[in-house]
Amino acid sequence: MPTTLETEALQTYSHVMAEVKIRLEWIEFAANGHTRMSAPMVREFGYLQLRMICELIALGCLVAHGDIEATRSGKFQRETSANDILNGLESLHADFYPKALLPPVRTGNHVHFARRTPGTYMTKAELLKLYGQKCGTALHRGNLKRLLTPTPPIQKHFPEIIEPAQRIANLLSVHSMSLYLGDTQFMCWMDYNQTGRPHVAIAEARPPEAGGRGGTVG
Repeated sequence: MPTTLETEALQTYSHVMAEVKIRLEWIEFAANGHTRMSAPMVREFGYLQLRMICELIALGCLVAHGDIEATRSGKFQRETSANDILNGLESLHADFYPKALLPPVRTGNHVHFARRTPGTYMTKAELLKLYGQKCGTALHRGNLKRLLTPTPPIQKHFPEIIEPAQRIANLLSVHSMSLYLGDTQFMCWMDYNQTGRPHVAIAEARPPEAGGRGGTVG
């Protein structure tokens, strides 16, 4: 059974992932032309959602790693920068970042989660670049030279928005995080049993017959 601290973390993380999912859906909705916004406004809206999602992922990692005492300190609790949160977590636990998984394969009572192919999902380095450089540039009017310089036409289907959104979706669709102590895993399914709601659980990276609380991650 999860501890009280783990139960609270599971509930909070589920809420965070639910918000991420909604924001990803709005990116797709806007990029497919279902709003009355002009193309520049759709682009700006898309980058705003991506920036919010980066921050939510960082905050979600902080919630999941509440087993590390330092994450419950005032410094981490007050931090708002995704860059500082993620780099701070990495200094405490190198293996903190979500692991992108494929849907589970069941064999009897055993469940196996295979890793997604590298290059198909967003890495920590790519997330920080998206957050700090791409979103940061897109969400500022910039200097006078930039204001007076004509901008190139924006592509109709907004690949600069859709591509990173898809890589984030691939990262989070089914993912795990290795907690700081032992073989415990934080597991998340973004669309569990087609309910439309994320499902989060505590598992252990070993077979249940060996005393674990879940399946294997490999």
